[in-house]
Amino acid sequence: MRDRVLNETCLGFYRFSHDLAIVSVALLVKGETMIRFHNPTARTAVAPEPYELSCDIRPKDGADLTVGLLANGFPDSEVFIRKVGESIQKRLPNISTKLWNKGNAGVPASEEMLKEIAESCQVAIAAYGH
Repeated sequence: MRDRVLNETCLGFYRFSHDLAIVSVALLVKGETMIRFHNPTARTAVAPEPYELSCDIRPKDGADLTVGLLANGFPDSEVFIRKVGESIQKRLPNISTKLWNKGNAGVPASEEMLKEIAESCQVAIAAYGH
């Protein structure tokens, strides 16, 4: 059967039971089609840690909440994170936003910057661009 396969084409990505699978179709000589599922994920040696931080924006539609927006310094990261902030404010006009830009994607945010974000914001979003 393997010698009858003429061509294989990747169709796309599909999610099955939280696993990413790549679906490919092999075209066979007699016009038959066979679908093969490839799961590129590997098992991890470290157990995943659940994310338990949250901020309920429903009371007062986000009034009294400030969202910190941190651009990582890649080209267009500040433009992108500004658009994120505009989208948030469009849906929830009572939320305020504050913007920071690391200026250099190759270095971590300074302790001073992180402290300022933590002290003035209840939520923070970091973003990158290219």
